[in-house]
Amino acid sequence: MKILALEASANNVSIAIQHGLNRVHDEMPSNSKSSSWLIPRIMQLLRDSNLHLEELDSIAFGRGPGAFTGLRTVCSVVQGLTLGLGLELQPSVLGLDTLMELAQDAFNKTQFTSKGESKAQRFLSVLDARMDQWYVGAYERSDEKWSTIRRPVVCSPFQLEIPESWEGLDFFVAGNINTSLLAEVFKIKNITSLASFLVSSPHACLCLDLAMMHSNIIDLQIERLATPLYIRDRVALTTVERETLKSSTSSS
Repeated sequence: MKILALEASANNVSIAIQHGLNRVHDEMPSNSKSSSWLIPRIMQLLRDSNLHLEELDSIAFGRGPGAFTGLRTVCSVVQGLTLGLGLELQPSVLGLDTLMELAQDAFNKTQFTSKGESKAQRFLSVLDARMDQWYVGAYERSDEKWSTIRRPVVCSPFQLEIPESWEGLDFFVAGNINTSLLAEVFKIKNITSLASFLVSSPHACLCLDLAMMHSNIIDLQIERLATPLYIRDRVALTTVERETLKSSTSSS
């Protein structure tokens, strides 16, 4: 299996390549230099993996939700790579749910074994969406299959809801948010389920983990062109909104 994975949904841009049992990866902080770094670094990692672009079986990428600029950058690169190869050599394009990556990370960190896979494990993924909002999705894993219980939404912290079917059940929370605020939200909403928090952020290696089992992800669509998942049409606060927020914060 030969897979290239790209991820730029949060604070870092990352690349990972799986060639058989071997994996290489690299990353850098998202900034104005990320775009110029990305393609040359992809080509170098391919060389390090003794791979040519046309030998890839799949190109996987985090399609969002996440950072507007990062998603556009990655989708543009994936489209450029696949279209440049031509129709006959195009690898399959796997657009992966960024929040499911966090669930996969939590699964990896908790070191479940295959013996426990018959019982559903629950994961709430929460990613900082800036502008005092969170991206939230809910997932379950059972019998080595991932299913989406609640599709990604964007909400303010105090609008957070867990699936009704999880009431009273244990689950993991994976994300990069303020845990004190999360505890306050749970307390105010009277969420009594036992929730264990794990720090997590999107990464190309998590894309690879999901891509390698993509046939076991319910409702995953294989795309011809890379397209981002936007669930919010605003990317920043207005000047007035920023000043209002600053005033309210300083007065509290």
